[in-house]
Amino acid sequence: MICAIDHVCTSLLGYKRSDLIGLNLASIIDTNSTPVSLQEVFSRVREGGSENRRLDFIKEDGTTAHTQVRFESSIYPTASLWAWR
Repeated sequence: MICAIDHVCTSLLGYKRSDLIGLNLASIIDTNSTPVSLQEVFSRVREGGSENRRLDFIKEDGTTAHTQVRFESSIYPTASLWAWR
């Protein structure tokens, strides 16, 4: 679940911030061009630290945005919330 996002990401992807907060991150990842297991990423982040990944996101207009995402544990250690920037 996306719990924080900055204005650069919203501008890049073309979504309003309010449309992205609370959204399942997997729902906007282009899985055809980005073979990534989010469960694997989240498991590593839960163990501590952070992780950087290259991901292709589906923009609001349907095109793809090639990005690098930093995954970090949220301020809610028992929740499955993740911030990306």
